[in-house]
Amino acid sequence: MSDISYANKLKTQLYWWLGRNRPFVLNDEYKIELLFLDKVNNSAKIQITNLKSGEVITQQVESNDTK
Repeated sequence: MSDISYANKLKTQLYWWLGRNRPFVLNDEYKIELLFLDKVNNSAKIQITNLKSGEVITQQVESNDTK
């Protein structure tokens, strides 16, 4: 699987359909991966990896989207 690089292209905002098999690489420094989607609590568990240091941060994020 090849990751699409948006290095030095992301200036303001970008929409990305994040999926388990479709991570997002930000400026060739961070990889954001979807680990789990909780439809009951309207939240997602993501993992952010610093590609330069290898440090991994796992974060649970709740959506405030009221659509």
